Amino acid sequence: MKQTTQKYYIKKGNILRHSAQVSLMLLCLLTLAFIAPISVDRGEATIGTATESTLTLSTESAAASVSLEGISAEGTFAASEENARFLVSTTNYTGYTLLIQSSTPNLVGDIDGVPYALLPIPFIMSSESFDDLSYNNMWGYLPSKYHSMENGNYIPAPMGSDVLDVTNSANDAANAYTIGMGIRADYRSPAGTYTNTFVVTAVANPVNYAVSYVDTTNDETVAELPEAQYGNTSATSIILSSATPVRLGYTFNAWCLGAVSDDGTACDGTTYASGAVFGIDQTILNDVTLYAIWNGNGAPAEEEPAEDNPSEEPATEVPTEEPTDTPANNDTPAENPDTLDTPSEEPTEEPETPASPAAPASPDTPSEEPEESEESEEPSND
Repeated sequence: MKQTTQKYYIKKGNILRHSAQVSLMLLCLLTLAFIAPISVDRGEATIGTATESTLTLSTESAAASVSLEGISAEGTFAASEENARFLVSTTNYTGYTLLIQSSTPNLVGDIDGVPYALLPIPFIMSSESFDDLSYNNMWGYLPSKYHSMENGNYIPAPMGSDVLDVTNSANDAANAYTIGMGIRADYRSPAGTYTNTFVVTAVANPVNYAVSYVDTTNDETVAELPEAQYGNTSATSIILSSATPVRLGYTFNAWCLGAVSDDGTACDGTTYASGAVFGIDQTILNDVTLYAIWNGNGAPAEEEPAEDNPSEEPATEVPTEEPTDTPANNDTPAENPDTLDTPSEEPTEEPETPASPAAPASPDTPSEEPEESEESEEPSND
């Protein structure tokens, strides 16, 4: 009796195991939602002109799926036969970064109103390692590139954003990518459909730039040239250095993107003020040299008074009239020479007076003079 009972339970267990093998079917879906920046036409682009690159992501197949039927009691591993496939291309000079993010780390299903889930594998592993009963009722995704390397391993679903690929140059021919999936399940997971949604994003890499500031005059008095600017940006413009160079006898005018005259005062190209906005072309190498152009201080200083003096010309006419008055005054000096002639005659008479020393006979005359003086006094008495 006891043996009969044991045979019955063994037979019943085999029936249950067999029924599990034939009845359990899992359909697991991995759906990709793609996000990419809006494409912008490149058009004609030059250094110093703000130009945005293009970046496109197109989908050839948006879903990968795994179907399991006839699962063994120990569990069965299966990989997707159809994989999601998409293409990425860009004109961005430094390429793009491809990111992936999942809505949840689990594959989730709702079977007859009851939620179930397949957990993510604990770490990256090959398909051989994955096919082990210790990973029953788990899943992983299989990208063709992972961290920019060709990939053949299954990856746990990312908790946040993960990097699939990073390129470093523009690619007119689109790069192709695939994403598959693998699961291992046993009879403990009810038959049904389990899903997860991945979001794949392509982002243009920042563009490198280098701006050097140079003077071409070989003038030793030039000083305080700005230091070169190096960096990278995702924008289409940068701000030039606000530093201003100095040069003896000159005033800094602007920076020239183009050819400069020998004396550094003329620019055959585009000019930029210190601290101006400078356009970045995301499709080319932005290695730029800007040349200083100058204004001479001497020539403008002489010309400016000449322009201001025309208004003062009436004032200059007044001094011209003054010399006309002075000739009239010169008439009086003309008379003065006549007066000067008289002193010139007096000296001629003076030499004769020395000859008069012969007047020692003048004692007689003094005697006569007193007589005359007496006679002159008499009439005064009358």
